Amino acid sequence: MHAPNRTWLRPSLAMLPPIIAFGLQWVFWSAIRPYAWLLFLPTVFISSWIGGLIPGLISTVLSATLVSWFFIPPQFSFSGKTPMSLSSIGLFCIMGVLFSIFHDRLRRANQKAEEINASLRTSEENLSVTLSSIGDAVMTTDAQGRVTRLNVIAERLTGWSQAEAITLPVADIFHIINQNTRQPAPNPVEAALAQGIVHGLANDTVLIARDGSEIPIADSCAPIRNRDGLVIGTILVFHDVTREYAAQKALRDSSTRIQTILNTVVEGIISINEQGIIETLNPAAERIFDYSAAEIIGQNVNVLMPEPYHSQHDGFIERYCTTGKAHIIGNSSGREVKGRRRDGSTFPLELAVSEMWLGDRRYFTGSTRDISARKEAENQLDRFFSLSLDMLCISSAEGYFKRVNPAFTLALGWSVEEMLSHPFLFFVHPDDQVATLHEVERQIKAGESVLHFENRYRHKNGSWRLLSWVSKPHTGGLMFATARDITEQRQAEQALIAARDQAELANHAKDSFLATMSHEIRTPLTGMLGMLELLSMSDLDKEQRETLDVAWESGRGLLRIVSDILDWSKIEEGKLELSLRSTSISQLLIEVVNTYSRVASSKSLILKQRLDPRISSAHIVDPLRLAQVLNNFVSNAIKFTEHGEIELRAEFQERCDSDERIRFSVRDTGIGISMAAQQRLFQHYRQERARTQPGCMGVPGWGWRSAGDCRR
Repeated sequence: MHAPNRTWLRPSLAMLPPIIAFGLQWVFWSAIRPYAWLLFLPTVFISSWIGGLIPGLISTVLSATLVSWFFIPPQFSFSGKTPMSLSSIGLFCIMGVLFSIFHDRLRRANQKAEEINASLRTSEENLSVTLSSIGDAVMTTDAQGRVTRLNVIAERLTGWSQAEAITLPVADIFHIINQNTRQPAPNPVEAALAQGIVHGLANDTVLIARDGSEIPIADSCAPIRNRDGLVIGTILVFHDVTREYAAQKALRDSSTRIQTILNTVVEGIISINEQGIIETLNPAAERIFDYSAAEIIGQNVNVLMPEPYHSQHDGFIERYCTTGKAHIIGNSSGREVKGRRRDGSTFPLELAVSEMWLGDRRYFTGSTRDISARKEAENQLDRFFSLSLDMLCISSAEGYFKRVNPAFTLALGWSVEEMLSHPFLFFVHPDDQVATLHEVERQIKAGESVLHFENRYRHKNGSWRLLSWVSKPHTGGLMFATARDITEQRQAEQALIAARDQAELANHAKDSFLATMSHEIRTPLTGMLGMLELLSMSDLDKEQRETLDVAWESGRGLLRIVSDILDWSKIEEGKLELSLRSTSISQLLIEVVNTYSRVASSKSLILKQRLDPRISSAHIVDPLRLAQVLNNFVSNAIKFTEHGEIELRAEFQERCDSDERIRFSVRDTGIGISMAAQQRLFQHYRQERARTQPGCMGVPGWGWRSAGDCRR
């Protein structure tokens, strides 16, 4: 929709004041008579101010008509007016015309001023946008060096807003110093105003911002001239060069870093031009060829080459520059050549050459490495490969031997040519080929070493040799392997296994014999003990009772020996089983002491037991096996003690969660056990005879051995 045409609005509004004035004067005429023009004179002024020339003239005519008709006698008639009335009408019309002309000219002047102001505002906005869009900071001053404008970048760098900076001397907000001397730098605005020419800042100029921060800048200041060529101000353009300085520093650092690298790398780096003239070389190249840089720079690079390279090198460069066909250039992996030192000696050299352009000039850079030590190591490795007693080989991913050493051919009887001309599976036993191929494929895919893989290889005489392999994959699909002929070793192992099996059969026969023997001895012995027990119930004198006790204890001892022999057999086979149940340690000690109290009394020995009060009342143990060990301890103590006392102890050691550690010991006043014998307490049965008294056939050692095995 189009906006309604409002060109009629001002003339219409200009007509309203006369009508309003007429209405008011008509109503209040009786009060304001005879002042007929009292309300209409300001009405004409207002109408001309609102509407301009034409509406003002129309308002004048309309007002004069209304006043003449309605308010100047005679009313309601235009005739018969007095000269005075006609003069007032004429004067009113003249004033209305003057008001209209004055307001019309004033309106036109205002319109022109508004147009000029609008144009100025547009120019101002365009200038502000332009200055804001400039990437550099811009500041303008008047002829006295006072700030008149700053763009956004200048505000950010100086720390001053435009509103704050305007009319201030430029030196107040543009404070610059020399970065090195820290002294004030010359102000370019003052120089431009004084000399009327463009001035720039020297390097290392720093702007001190309002907050005290320092910003390295570069700037240029130019004078602003009017049409007459007079300097009326300056424009100062500056920008932050922090990044530029950082980039320059990074470039210098990079150059220094590269030079440092060139000075420290072990490879010799030499650069030459298209004519083959040496331009640079690093310290490593000086060491390799025994030339100083001052001696060699400017000479042809062929002085570092023996014949035939010395004579051919210039032709190589010329041919490459003409045809582009490279011989060494661009080969990043390098190739082996010969080098010549200052003293004329030659040495193996690894050389890689690259090409580069600097502007329109071509250069070549050579990277050299003295490989004399490596070649010597390779020669030594070849000698080791040839002289090694182990079977060494290198195979390819295609399944062929690439190299075998003499030990390989000696072990299998094939010549080197025969080994290399057949796939290695040709030599592998048919039953081992699938496993061998699978292991090789796994090794190649996983890149893992193979340790102790075994297969059978064909000897040239038709026999099969068992080989044990250790191999490792290498780059390029190669595989390095070491093999040993373990045929005789495997045969010896099999013989050893057979001997072990035979020994186990003999051991089983021994166990069977011991079980049978124990049973055969236990049966009559049990009957004899029963008869002795019945005999003890009869009336016997003291001497007979003592004799019966000795016989009873001897029989009981023999029965324990038989039981111990069976237990020993079980321990040897690792088949001893424990029957664990809740047991009172206190009661167990009492029973052991009661068992041997009569024997101890017969030797006038005091036998007692001591229980640590910290030990709990019940423990989960095998009471039979524990009593068996303790009985043996007490029996040996009685046997090797002639006088004094014997004490069986149970001592608390520590508690871990719900478990307790208890230490059982026997203290006696007997002959003791030597230090050497103590080291063998938990070893297989041995009797310490040297310190036993005559007639004592004790066995101090079996119980300790049993205790050790039960503990384990």
